Amino acid sequence: MNLLFGGPRTGDSSLALFRIMMTSIAIGGLVVAGRKETRKEFAPQMEKVS
Repeated sequence: MNLLFGGPRTGDSSLALFRIMMTSIAIGGLVVAGRKETRKEFAPQMEKVS
């Protein structure tokens, strides 16, 4: 609320918000990096018919 309405010590509030944002980006990056690549083909490959 301090950031919205300009209360006292908005610098501390914005720093806390920045820390939360960086932590969530880091956790998201670690989760994505830790996933296995399991891509499935949308259409099966056609076999040659002779």
